[in-house]
Amino acid sequence: MARPHVSLVGEMEIRPAAVALPGQRPFEVRDDWIVTVDEGGTKVIAAVPAAMDCTGGPVAERDIIVVDAAWPVAAALNSQAFDEARWPPTVVVRAGDKIVGVWADEDLADVWPHRQARGSVDVGLPGDVRIPLLRRRCGFRDKARCSARRDFEARPHAAVQCSNPDGFADHHFVW
Repeated sequence: MARPHVSLVGEMEIRPAAVALPGQRPFEVRDDWIVTVDEGGTKVIAAVPAAMDCTGGPVAERDIIVVDAAWPVAAALNSQAFDEARWPPTVVVRAGDKIVGVWADEDLADVWPHRQARGSVDVGLPGDVRIPLLRRRCGFRDKARCSARRDFEARPHAAVQCSNPDGFADHHFVW
């Protein structure tokens, strides 16, 4: 039996995802992805394939884009978050406050090269629609890479102070 999937505006294949808090792994994972959220359940921290044993490795280092399921795919692909993300990103899809799945891998790769070429027309979307957010890790290095992560709607024009969780020399968030 094929696994069910949720479609983003009926176009893209969204893989099922289990939601977990930091340090926890859902028991009996039957989903393709595990999305780790903060204690309040509002901020996405990481998204990794369920087959991975931990949140480390190259998939965990990907940029994460959080997009609302109500957004048209063309509008999401033409957003600044998609324009600034490094390939390959992981796209976490939310419907309101609920995470409905992850858009990644082959299905995302099919449309990635055409993301700025697709036209989009906004026709008055119903309800509150959230602008896609890009979750990026700071690129500062001082013996090791800074582990700070931040959410951005767009690349900041001015330097932004890094939260510096590792206690490195004071620095701005390195894009």
